[in-house]
Amino acid sequence: QPMIAPFWGDVDTRNRGGVETFENLAYWHVEAGRMVVTWHNVGYYNQKNDKLNRFQLVLMDRSDVVVGDFDVEFRMNRCEWTTGDASGGTNGLGGTPAQAGFDAGNQRDFYSLPESRTAEILQMCVRSNVDDPGVWRFQVRSGNITICGNNFREQGEACDDGNVDNNDGCDTECRLEIDTDNDGIYDGFDNCVETPNPDQADGDADGAGDVCDNCPDAANADQVDTDADGEGDVCDNCLTDANQDQADTDEDGLGDVCDNCAEVSNVDQADGDEDGDGDLCDACPADPLNDVDADGFCAADDNCPELANPDQADLDADTIGDVCDDDVDGDEVINDEDNCVTTPNPDQLDTDGDAQGDACDPDDDDDGITDDTDNCILTPNPNQQDLDRDGIGDICDDDIDGDDILNDDDNCPMTANPGQEDLDGDGLGDVCDDDDDGDGIPDGSDNCPGIPNPDQADGDGDGIGDACEDDVDGDGIADDEDNCVLDPNTDQLDTDEDGEGDACDDDDDNDGYLDDDDNCPTVAQDRLTDSDGDRVGNACDDDDDGDGIADVDDNCALIENPEQEDRDGDGRGDACDDDFDGDEVSDGLDNCPEVDNPDQLDTDGDGLGDACDDDIDDDGLTNDEERMLGSDPADPDTDDDGLTDGEEVRDHGTDPTLADTDGGGVDDGDEVGLGLDPGNSVDDATQLAAADEACACQTPARPSALWRYFARR
Repeated sequence: QPMIAPFWGDVDTRNRGGVETFENLAYWHVEAGRMVVTWHNVGYYNQKNDKLNRFQLVLMDRSDVVVGDFDVEFRMNRCEWTTGDASGGTNGLGGTPAQAGFDAGNQRDFYSLPESRTAEILQMCVRSNVDDPGVWRFQVRSGNITICGNNFREQGEACDDGNVDNNDGCDTECRLEIDTDNDGIYDGFDNCVETPNPDQADGDADGAGDVCDNCPDAANADQVDTDADGEGDVCDNCLTDANQDQADTDEDGLGDVCDNCAEVSNVDQADGDEDGDGDLCDACPADPLNDVDADGFCAADDNCPELANPDQADLDADTIGDVCDDDVDGDEVINDEDNCVTTPNPDQLDTDGDAQGDACDPDDDDDGITDDTDNCILTPNPNQQDLDRDGIGDICDDDIDGDDILNDDDNCPMTANPGQEDLDGDGLGDVCDDDDDGDGIPDGSDNCPGIPNPDQADGDGDGIGDACEDDVDGDGIADDEDNCVLDPNTDQLDTDEDGEGDACDDDDDNDGYLDDDDNCPTVAQDRLTDSDGDRVGNACDDDDDGDGIADVDDNCALIENPEQEDRDGDGRGDACDDDFDGDEVSDGLDNCPEVDNPDQLDTDGDGLGDACDDDIDDDGLTNDEERMLGSDPADPDTDDDGLTDGEEVRDHGTDPTLADTDGGGVDDGDEVGLGLDPGNSVDDATQLAAADEACACQTPARPSALWRYFARR
C-alpha cells in the first residue's frame, strides 16, 4: 500500500518506564496546508527504551504549483537504534535495519534513501539532501518524486546542476538564483542586493555591505532606521526624529532636534518633571508646568499655579492658596455661600440671622453685648442677669440657682436647694413652696406647716395642730401608743383587736359593715338581719321577733308569736312551723295547712282541700247550706237537671233536689234553656204540643232547645 516513511523500523512505545512523561510517544499536528507527525524519543521492539530515536515527518501542500503537488520533509534529530528484535536486532542494532523513503504501492514507483537497510541509517541525523544536517526534503510533482542535484531537470525543478550547492545559479532546491544588481553575486548571497559591490566590503561585518549599510561603521544587521532619515538607529543621534544633518550643538551625542537641552551638554537627558526641558536648562526641573502665573513659584510649589500669589497665603492649610481656593476656611462650604468666609463654620450657625455666621460675628445674639463680655453669647439678654453669679446669664444657664441641679430637674430652679426637699410631693421644693405640706394653708398660718391638716384641728387648743402633736386627743395616751389618736379613749377598747380602737374604728366588729350602718356594731355578722325591724340586729337582739318573748324561751324566735301557739305540740310554734296542722304535709304543699288532712282530698279541684273548703263541690252553696236544703255538698247538681245547686237556689228559686220543680213535665234546666219559667207548669203543656209536631219533621239545620229536649225524650 502507499507509504511515506521517515524511519520504517520496529518502533515500540509501550515501555514508559524510566522516561519522561512526554517521551516514547508519537504526536501529530494538522493545520491548513500542513501536517506534522513527531516520534519523540521512541524505543524499539520488544518494549526496549535503552536507546531512543527522535524524528519527524512534515507534509506540505504545494497546490500553488499544481493542484495535488506536495513536499515531503524528513527531520532526523536523534538516531541511536536501527533494528528491533522482530527484525533480528540485538540491543537495537544488527539484523535488518530500518529504511526511509516512499512507496506508491504499485510495486513500481518507490524511492528508498541510500542509507536504508544498512547501519548507515543512523547517519540520517547528520546527513542531508538539502545541505541541512538531519533534513531530507523531497518534492512530489504530478505524482512523481523529484530529486534535486541529480543533474537531471525533472518536472517541478527550475534547474538541476548536479549538486545541491548555493550561489552557483541553481540553489539547493533546484531553483534559479537571481543577481539583481548584476555584480556577479547572486541575491541570496549578496550583502547589497540592489547596489553593485563585487568586493562585498563590509567594514562592520554586520552582513550589510558598506555601499548600502546605513551605519557602515557600526554593526546593525537589521538596518533599522526608525525615523527614516537614512541613518540607522545604531548610529543615529536622534532615533525617532529625522535629522539627516545629525547636528549636535552641545556635542553630547544627541542631535539638536531631540536634545532636551540642545545648548547644554546633558548626555543623560534627565528631565525630572517630564516637561521636555532637561533639568540642566529647566528653570523648574521638578515642575512640568514651570511658573505659569509668573509669581516666582514653580507650579509644583505654587499653591495657586495659575493665579499669581507671591505671598502663598493658605488660611486652611489645604495646599490650595486663598486666591484660588473656593473654600478659604476649609469648612466644606464654598466661599459664595459661606457666612464666615475666613472662619471655619461648617454648621453655618447664624443665631441672630444677620447673615454673619456666629463663628465670625462679634455679637452672635445681637443683644448689643459683644460676645467677649456677653454672659449668654447665643441668647439675647441685654440685662445680663446672673442669679448665681457664675458668669453664665440666667437665660442660658441650665442651673440658674447654682445648686448643681439642672433647671429641668430642679423643683426650685430660682432658689438653691441641693437636697430637693418636697414635703407634699407637689413638684415644688419646700424652699420655694408657701405651703410645704400641701394642705391648702399657707405655711405662715398653718398650725402644722410640715404635716397636712387642712382642717387645722387643734383638739387641746394649744396652737399646735393635732396632726403634729404627740397626744392629739388629750386622753393621756401618747399618739404612738394610742389606738385612737384623734378620739379620746382612755380605755383603749378594741373589740375586733385590729389595732384601731372602737372610738375611732368605723367597723368595730370588723365584719365589713361600717358602724353607722351596722345594727350590731360590736358583734360580727355575715348579714344585717333584723327580724323585728327594731334596728337592733338579730346577732345582738335577745328578742329577734319583738314579740316580748326572749329568744331563749320563744318557740318561734324569728317570727312574732306572743301567744306561743303550738297546735301540733311539737315545741315549734305554729308561726314558724312548716307543718302547722301536723298532718305530715308541709305547709308549702298542704291544700289545708291549718286543718289536718293527710289525704289532701279536693273534690272541686280548686286547690283548697275539702277539709278546709266551705263549698267542696264549688256549686255556689256552702256545705252547711246544702246540708240544710238536703242537697249533696259534694255534687254540684244534686238533681241532675242541668243547673248547679247554687244556680237553682240563688238565680231561679227552684229546688236543687227536684229536677222539675213545677211538675210541668220539663226539667228546670231545659225550661231555663227554652226561656220558660221553671216554677210555672202552665207553659210546659204548650211547649210539649209544639214538640210533638216538631218530632214528625226532619232534624232542622239549627235545632231549637225545645226540639233537642223532645229529641232527648
